[in-house]
Amino acid sequence: MSNQRYAPEFKEEAVRNTLYVRTMSFILAVLSCCLTSPAHASEPTPSAQSTVLAWLNVVDAGHYDRSWTDTSAAFQAKVSQTKWITLAGKARKPLGPLKRRELLGAAYEDELPRAGTGDYIIFQFQSKFARKPKAVETVTVVLENGAWRIAGYFVRNG
Repeated sequence: MSNQRYAPEFKEEAVRNTLYVRTMSFILAVLSCCLTSPAHASEPTPSAQSTVLAWLNVVDAGHYDRSWTDTSAAFQAKVSQTKWITLAGKARKPLGPLKRRELLGAAYEDELPRAGTGDYIIFQFQSKFARKPKAVETVTVVLENGAWRIAGYFVRNG
């Protein structure tokens, strides 16, 4: 007799749980579609990665003037070539020659602070220099007129 008294409550709870599970399944299905779209792919496009690696080779060689010419229009509007040569030299010369660089990862973004909206990929590398055995280099590229251009560079202790 006591089971009959609780049966409607259990039935209500079972219906609530079923609705909860169905709702969560729907939300997860929607999220999985969004997270697997090209805008959130885990692998960077080969052209973006080759642009970054080629640009880093120019910087590694100390050709900071040439590296500036491969930066985005927004970068060039904010940082003159003369200023870039000075900043890049101050950041890189104390590190010494590059010994090793390994890609840690890349992240797609459609908006960056102080940069606005666009198609960005942020690359991070674990790097080893002659006088800096642990460093993390961050290079940001932006899709500009169908080509990937350097939008930012930063090196820190890592």
